[in-house]
Amino acid sequence: MRQVLILFLVCCLAPFVIAKGVIANKQPPRLSEASKARVLMTLREDCANCHGLYRLGGLGPALTPERLKVYPVEALALIIEHGRPGNFMPPWKDVLSKEEIDYLANYLLTVEPTPPEIQMRGEK
Repeated sequence: MRQVLILFLVCCLAPFVIAKGVIANKQPPRLSEASKARVLMTLREDCANCHGLYRLGGLGPALTPERLKVYPVEALALIIEHGRPGNFMPPWKDVLSKEEIDYLANYLLTVEPTPPEIQMRGEK
């Protein structure tokens, strides 16, 4: 119950704290190429089950920069880390490190999903 209250307070207060400049703009954490690959593999193989292969939504909402821009990066990282209680979003803190979670939050806020180009038969 205490974790739910803390998560709620952080998500509600983060925009005000950021607006006041208390939280400085964080740069994405530096990760090894192996850690980056692990994060992106988790996104492709686990997150895609609910959010869609190209992050355009499914059981869970779309994970596009346009949709997520309402969340400060810190709030998004907390949602990834702790999940959403009472929802299908599980916590990822036992799977990904804090640095990997921060990298994923930054990635989701800055990198557009790129579905493959589909060419219809007869098109060139």
